[in-house]
Amino acid sequence: MAAPAQDVARVILIGDTGQLPVEGDPHKMTPAQRAQLRESLAAENATVILDLGDLFYNKAPQCKLGDDPARAGELLDANLYDHVGGIAPAVFLVLGNHDVGPYGEYLKRRFFGRRAGKRSSARERCYSLYAQQHEEMIFPETSYGVDIGPARIAVLHTSAPHRQWPGSQVRDFLDGDPQDWAIVAGHHVYKTACDKVGDDFVGVRLAEQEITPDLYVNGHAHLLQMGIFDGIPAVTSGSGSKLREFPGCEPTDTEGVLWGESSFGYAVLDITPQTLRVQFKDIAGQDLYCWQRGRENPEGEACK
Repeated sequence: MAAPAQDVARVILIGDTGQLPVEGDPHKMTPAQRAQLRESLAAENATVILDLGDLFYNKAPQCKLGDDPARAGELLDANLYDHVGGIAPAVFLVLGNHDVGPYGEYLKRRFFGRRAGKRSSARERCYSLYAQQHEEMIFPETSYGVDIGPARIAVLHTSAPHRQWPGSQVRDFLDGDPQDWAIVAGHHVYKTACDKVGDDFVGVRLAEQEITPDLYVNGHAHLLQMGIFDGIPAVTSGSGSKLREFPGCEPTDTEGVLWGESSFGYAVLDITPQTLRVQFKDIAGQDLYCWQRGRENPEGEACK
């Protein structure tokens, strides 16, 4: 699948956007904060938005074979479109664990099923139907590839059982043009500090399937974070609508983390044929941290 093709691309990375805004809870966005976030996202003039999963919290919607797209639209507009819809020419959807069932079910499989993963065809179908409601919402398959000119992005359904991860297809897609940057997007973390530190199975699965991206991007952990793990740069942007704070925990508590902050916000990935640049921002669009790399320095450095 191709996004608007150009030599330079700007990608907004934002995850865990499925929480409806509420008043009075410091860990959930208020309506005013969500309005401010949308204003800031629109000002970025992005080529695409990657919504990195957990598009819908609470009881994930189910769409049966007899359902029509309007049903999915009724369920998802308030949680998804009102958060990131109508902002960029294309919004690519990534499924998270909450999108395929209650988190308790996921945890049972996570801890007692040896990370077997979880899928729900009825819930996955809801997002396929929903993409028919809004032209810019893109979700052709649970895992799929996106060509945005200077980069190829492989979207993975990381909640799926690992035997269902399309390793060979991902490798073939990312290797399709050696001049393109190879980016993998998933919901679950590669590694993090402070939040979701036990959900670090993505690196193992990528290594098993011999997938080595130039950058991995994810949500799941409710913070903003930049790290280098096993030589792979990884961006965590999971504070799009829910936030957690971690008294007594520092980002450096996990080896490889370069920077992290508990703040509502997002990341902006600027891609040229020669560079990747990631700028983390709060909901007002204020800069928090910047990292960049070129072709010859895969671990990159803080922006100067």
